[in-house]
Amino acid sequence: MAGSSYAGAFTETFQLQGQWIQLSNEVKQLSDEVYIIEISGDSMINAGINNGDKLLIKTQIHFKSGDIVVAQTANGTTVKRFIRQNKPPFIFLKPENPNYKHISFTDEVAMQGKVIGKLVSGHWQQLTQGRFL
Repeated sequence: MAGSSYAGAFTETFQLQGQWIQLSNEVKQLSDEVYIIEISGDSMINAGINNGDKLLIKTQIHFKSGDIVVAQTANGTTVKRFIRQNKPPFIFLKPENPNYKHISFTDEVAMQGKVIGKLVSGHWQQLTQGRFL
């Protein structure tokens, strides 16, 4: 596991955990492109991402509106839904919990990767219609 990220406001950057998780053959084929983080917080609960969940992140540079992403600034990292629309605010990071506010997208925000899986009972689950069931 590469580290942890908060599903809330921006927080400290990834912290190495030193924990090993067995990966399936499909995930192993992506080994140069993926890493695992553990979630701390509840801002993404309506997307099926809960405190303590382990997420599989694919490193990439292009994102579609609606993707669940890991974003980083000088202040730290967060997991949110990336939103791009035709009206202000044009681009922002959206929590999936109404108790949290949107995060404005600025030049300081660096997209790190896209959430592509969650570890559930020892198996990797893929996103279904933008959320984990």
